[in-house]
Amino acid sequence: MKKRYILPFVLLALSSCTKDFLNQKNPNAVTIDDYFKSENDVLLAVNGLYQSLRTGSTLGESSTLYNEERSDNSGRNDNQSNAGEPFQFNDFSLLPSNTYLKTHWSAMYAAISRCNVVLSHVDNVTFTSAELKGRYIAEAKFVRALLYFHMVRKFGDIPLSTVQVTSKEQANELAFRQKESVVY
Repeated sequence: MKKRYILPFVLLALSSCTKDFLNQKNPNAVTIDDYFKSENDVLLAVNGLYQSLRTGSTLGESSTLYNEERSDNSGRNDNQSNAGEPFQFNDFSLLPSNTYLKTHWSAMYAAISRCNVVLSHVDNVTFTSAELKGRYIAEAKFVRALLYFHMVRKFGDIPLSTVQVTSKEQANELAFRQKESVVY
């Protein structure tokens, strides 16, 4: 009687070793290397660059926290406590632990990374017009330059990357501050 109950578990264990169910590609994910196949793919990637500019953590709607609120042009004058992290920008008392500032830094470099991905893969696509390819390259370079312009104005010497970062070692090599003049 006991052998009858053990047999299905033994068969299940042996059959699971014959196929590798865990190492399958995710059908809902597209890798960068598999993405850039057509002109439309590059167009969508360039459109994504502009989407990254719209977020409030980069240069979008609520980004005044990182530039205009540091002057007397605008401010957060409400009846709530002035002790929160956004108020540190208004009275020049930024702490290193300010999460808004960390989010801004990360979002800006994520957008720069998007630009570098487009520029690294645009040559892999066959275009019907060299003018269209040149326009996409120019747009990606402009968005990257705009982001770096804002970063260097706010932080001074910053890390500069003009290539797609593909490994931790490469990121470590690029993670040193370049002089403002080099970034400009």
